[in-house]
Amino acid sequence: MISSQLAVAQWKQSSFKPISSINEVAFPSETSAYSVGDMGLMYKSTDGGANWTQLYDFGPFTVPSDLCFMNADTGFVNIYDNQHRTVDGGVSWTSYGTFPRIKRVENDLYTSYTSNDTTYIKKSPDLGNTWTTLFLNYTVGNQPYIFSIVDDMTAFFIHPTELDRVYKTTDGFTSIDTLFIKNGAMVLQEEFDFKDAQNGYHYGSWWSQSNPTRTWNTGVFYSPIDLDGFGVLPVFDLAFNTDKLYASSLYGKIYSSINNGQDWTEHATPINDPINSIAFYSNDKGIAISGNTVLYTSTGGDPLGFAKQHDLSLAFSLYPNPTNAIITLESPGFSAKTIEVYTSTGLKIQTLSAHEQAIKIDLSNFPSGVYFISLSTDGQRVTRKAVKSF
Repeated sequence: MISSQLAVAQWKQSSFKPISSINEVAFPSETSAYSVGDMGLMYKSTDGGANWTQLYDFGPFTVPSDLCFMNADTGFVNIYDNQHRTVDGGVSWTSYGTFPRIKRVENDLYTSYTSNDTTYIKKSPDLGNTWTTLFLNYTVGNQPYIFSIVDDMTAFFIHPTELDRVYKTTDGFTSIDTLFIKNGAMVLQEEFDFKDAQNGYHYGSWWSQSNPTRTWNTGVFYSPIDLDGFGVLPVFDLAFNTDKLYASSLYGKIYSSINNGQDWTEHATPINDPINSIAFYSNDKGIAISGNTVLYTSTGGDPLGFAKQHDLSLAFSLYPNPTNAIITLESPGFSAKTIEVYTSTGLKIQTLSAHEQAIKIDLSNFPSGVYFISLSTDGQRVTRKAVKSF
């Protein structure tokens, strides 16, 4: 579900016009944002995306990708599977290895690649200088895994030819569990990222190949990521490091979610072109990239303050939904509240009072089925359907 309320000027358009198309953005500090694109050019902004200057030239026949920064000084970029590193804010770059791609978690780097039909997942604690093998598997015709590292102990990964299952470890790759997806195989996407041990997303492909999905129960069920209410828009990029989840898509579309992707609110933007990349430094400061156009915000993309709007119907969310036990009710901006839980036949089974913005409702002792959760506060009353799956 999405909110139909759009505010004007949520995202501003920078006057910056790059020489060629830019594809990716990283926003590691308040005064340092970086973007890369065609013709090997890198740009930097020191004012949150409003203005940019050319910082580095990797060469006219290169297309840097997989841009990521640990902080304002230390960053990484992939050029045709040759990984490059900077420790001086992009002023100079050195090559440190050949991998298809890397991912960063805190101060560690991770990669997956295949050599002689053996696929590896490896970790580096020292900016790519040395690597330790966490997992390996030999299969004729093997391919690199699409992986997501949650923390030192928890990781999820997919084999590109086995899309009916997800592999999971909770003990730092000492053991591997196979999670068979109960509602059918996924469509292969480019990105696989878990926000936490419960909420994961498979997304990042264009056009007919795009079928973005999400899980809210550690990877056993996957449902479509429905940005627009019609289930037709792809998800090009997600930004995780704020209180909201942000998604970018076609037609200048940017969306945010306060419940891990269950419901989405559309943001107003001044363009109609695909938004390839989106990144946030903080809850308020964000940058989005669309070809030759840069958008930026200092209000989280919402000058009205979505979490502060006094409209309970917009702010009331339930997640995960469906659930197998605990469901969280969240209503940012509303603290004092009364919560009532009803069965599908109208029988009231719980009444709760709370002064927190988020409260957990325990359905573990009730049978599977449909329930209705009613929230009353500030003279308003809203009811939503919840499903206990098993």
